Amino acid sequence: MPTTALTPDSALARLAELSADIREALVLDAAGNRLAGSAELAAAAADLVSAVGDAAAVEVADERGAVYAVRDHRHAIVVVTARPTLPALMFMDLRAVLAALGQGGAS
Repeated sequence: MPTTALTPDSALARLAELSADIREALVLDAAGNRLAGSAELAAAAADLVSAVGDAAAVEVADERGAVYAVRDHRHAIVVVTARPTLPALMFMDLRAVLAALGQGGAS
């Protein structure tokens, strides 16, 4: 579990270390603007996070893979994974990285 503040780019690097199942990953700010990750997927990721209302986490899956998203008041992290991925483990990793990313603005 990360113990130091992460930048958006280092958050994605940390996720890549934690899970070989991640195909794509993005970090968005609270307004849905891309801070790191795929520019091609940024609009779809922002739409997903917006569509789930106040939910802090979401999973959308089919036989080809899954999309997981977590967010707090500052950031959202969205990942696309291969199948099969264990949802509980993916959410644990995403929440740990999100918490470390949020430390950047803490005093």
